[in-house]
Amino acid sequence: MSDNTSTVAAAEPIVMYLIVRESLGMSIGKTAAQCAHASQMLQIQFEELKSKDLCGWCEGTDKYNIELFNKWLDTSYRKVVLKASEKEWGKLKELMTDTDVLVIDAGLTEIPSNTETVIGLFPIKKSSVNKTIKRLQVLK
Repeated sequence: MSDNTSTVAAAEPIVMYLIVRESLGMSIGKTAAQCAHASQMLQIQFEELKSKDLCGWCEGTDKYNIELFNKWLDTSYRKVVLKASEKEWGKLKELMTDTDVLVIDAGLTEIPSNTETVIGLFPIKKSSVNKTIKRLQVLK
């Protein structure tokens, strides 16, 4: 990372938000695995967007998202893990875009199958984050 890139990243950080459904009471390991799933799914979204762009099918928001993800990769890979109550979870699902992801568990360990566990938000400029997300607390 160049000095200029570091300065830009500090001034206007780009963040991938991972939002955990707090009411499930998942163990630390389960929560980490679910967050990893979300991060990988977002990477797949990015790769799919890039392949669409290679075919000339991307414009507007898609092109912006590709540029933003590339900047995120070039700067810090910053991720913030937040927690959401059931009420907040419903609001967050309504705010999801086509590039955001919803992790649904297979039910092999701690929770029933088809349980929604984590929402992964495509990298976004911190200053552009919706007020609902800004109100969420960091997962501890």
